Amino acid sequence: KQDALTAGGILPRHQAQRTLRDIFQEISRTLDRPDITRSDPKDQPERVRDRLARQKTLLIVDNLETIEDKQGILSFLYELPANVKVVITTRERQSITPIRLTELPERQGLQLIEQQAEAMSVTLNQEQEKELYQVTGGIPAAIIYAVGQISSGYTIQTVLDRVKNATGDVSRFCFQSSVAPLHGNPAHHLLMAIAIFPKSPVRDALATVAGYATDPIVVEEGLAQLQRLSLVTQTEERYSLLPLTREYALAELAADRNFEKEALERWVNWYENFVQQYGKYRWQEEWHIQYDKLEQEWENIQEVLTWCAEQEQYTIFKSLWQVVERYTDLYGYWNDRLIWLDWLIQASERRGD
Repeated sequence: KQDALTAGGILPRHQAQRTLRDIFQEISRTLDRPDITRSDPKDQPERVRDRLARQKTLLIVDNLETIEDKQGILSFLYELPANVKVVITTRERQSITPIRLTELPERQGLQLIEQQAEAMSVTLNQEQEKELYQVTGGIPAAIIYAVGQISSGYTIQTVLDRVKNATGDVSRFCFQSSVAPLHGNPAHHLLMAIAIFPKSPVRDALATVAGYATDPIVVEEGLAQLQRLSLVTQTEERYSLLPLTREYALAELAADRNFEKEALERWVNWYENFVQQYGKYRWQEEWHIQYDKLEQEWENIQEVLTWCAEQEQYTIFKSLWQVVERYTDLYGYWNDRLIWLDWLIQASERRGD
């Protein structure tokens, strides 16, 4: 690991093992066998294998994605004798036998928060613990950092704002090294496009908003790359981001004004077409089947309506509302109806419509 995330910020590590030779030196020190590193570099792999073959060994290679010459290290690890067991941790998904570690579920996340709070003499009520879990998205490093910040004297609201800050320590530590190499690539466009949707989008919507509706191979490769880096999770036909990942991706989107403008236009257009297809009430048909499609996307449709209202996109808002109005009535979205109709009445009066 090149850096460590602490309550005081990101600290560089000066003893990071980043090459195969560094691993040999660590093995040499641990086994107290200086003859390994004193030998010719060409002979060192065989000397290490020979020495490890004499005992049961667990070798842990942490943060493989930050190590130089990954292929050379993997080749060496594959050739180790059977009595050596190897654990590799990496954000990049490998073809070796995986144990997928996602965010902590809420119960375990709250347990970690309570454990850290007790260790650092921090007092948090249940509401604060739940808010802390939601903001950190169950990422252990972010939880430990946040509780450490509170123990340093910062208010919980300040800490929550810092954790969500896309340019803050947590975001830079978790995402900068993974996202930076993607800039300018379709994978980066797809990552930013996913962040636009409050609810995980289906692939067709995502591909359209990212600008690759006619290039399914590019979409396939880009999403595979994002999943290998553990930035995106696929559940059935939808693609989702952790809360912190979404905040970071939204900041990346805001920094790319041209792409943001075009992506938002494609986002609105996709939902205009979607509601026209599934939102029209036809009493003689099984309208509820079509409305079920609307129900699945309602959270995203709400966001489009909100964006149109904020941007004074009156014509688009009106065309969307005229289609979904009956749906909101039949499905009992009374508060939403009041909010949208109130805005629409005021907006139409200002325009004399």
